[in-house]
Amino acid sequence: MQKKAMFLFFIAVALGSTLILISRQNNDGNRDVIYNKNISNDIHSGISPLSDRLDRKNIYFGVSISKTGRFSVEGENVIQGYNLWQEHVNKNGGIKIGEKSYPVVIKYYDDNSKIEKLEENITRLIKEDRVDFILGPFTSGFNLAASQITEKYGKIMIESGGASDSIF
Repeated sequence: MQKKAMFLFFIAVALGSTLILISRQNNDGNRDVIYNKNISNDIHSGISPLSDRLDRKNIYFGVSISKTGRFSVEGENVIQGYNLWQEHVNKNGGIKIGEKSYPVVIKYYDDNSKIEKLEENITRLIKEDRVDFILGPFTSGFNLAASQITEKYGKIMIESGGASDSIF
């Protein structure tokens, strides 16, 4: 139980630290700007933390995770950690950017513990669902595969479930 609590704690710290960094002031001191490079969903070299939703009411995170297959137990642990973080953030008013606060919404897709399905899901989350951020899956191999897609589309991925030296 203590190991599980530590795992959830580290996920929450990693997510919180990353979100604090992206919500800080930009160089001209204007906190009302939501960072955006007017990026379409085509392949590009820039990074756009938040999509160009004109009707923004939430900050959207997408996850391809193993709900079934050989990594389903670990996948469920990651889901619990992400849900704990979401609940905590939303209970405390959401993520503040400028004068506004935005609740967190997390969209999950099952990758069936298969890298090919993970790649399909990550692409779908970016191109069709237009999530603002990708939350990493479980295992180093899955994180490496997901990071190639997020880099291709300039989407920030917050990694929480890989430990390979090649990730870092």
